[in-house]
Amino acid sequence: MTLTLGALWVATLALLPLGYLYLTERGSPTLHVTIDPDYTVDLPDGRQIVVGDDVATLVNFAAGDEYRYLTHDSPPTLHTSMKIDREDTDTRILLVAWLATILGLAWFGWVNLQRVVRAARDDRPFDPRNPVRLRCLAGLVLASPVIAWAMSRTLDALFDGNPAAHVDLDGPGWWFSLTVGLGLLALAQVFGEGARLRELEETTV
Repeated sequence: MTLTLGALWVATLALLPLGYLYLTERGSPTLHVTIDPDYTVDLPDGRQIVVGDDVATLVNFAAGDEYRYLTHDSPPTLHTSMKIDREDTDTRILLVAWLATILGLAWFGWVNLQRVVRAARDDRPFDPRNPVRLRCLAGLVLASPVIAWAMSRTLDALFDGNPAAHVDLDGPGWWFSLTVGLGLLALAQVFGEGARLRELEETTV
C-alpha cells in the first residue's frame, strides 16, 4: 500500500512540469498509432512495402515465405509512434487532460481500497460503507476501457498526424476489466450480506 501511495504521489507531482511542457509546446510527447493506408515502408536494403486499402504491393522482394506472408489476405498493419506537432494545441491539451484523468481515477480507487483495508484491520470488515466502496471500485474498473476508447476516438478527431493514423491508448483490456469488475461486485455482495447479518444480530441482541 505504501509503495502504491508513493508511486501515485510521484506520478502526480511529475504531471505538473510535464503538463507545463506539453501545454507550452516545449515538450515532445508521442502517441502510439496505427497508420492508415495508403503508405509506403522503405527498408534499408532498398525494398519497399506499398500498402493500399485492400492490398500490399512488394517491391524488390524475392518470392518466398516472407512474400507470401505479407501478401496474405489483407495488408499488414503498421503500429508505430508519432510526435505531436508543436502547433497541435488541441491534442496537447487533451493529452494532459487524459493524464490528469488517469491520476484522478487512480487516487479515487486507491482511497476507496485503503478505506476497505483499514476497516478490516480495525475489526470492522462488515462496515456498511465497505460494499459501497467496493461497488465504486468495480464501476471504476468496468468503466476504464470505455473511458480509454472514448479518449482514443477523441484524440483521433483532433490529432494532426501525417500520414493519417488512429491513436492507440494503452489501457486495461475488456476481458480483464470485466473479470476484475465482476469479481469486485461479487465481493461487494458478500460484504453487504455480512453487514446486513451483523446489523440483524445487533438488533436482535
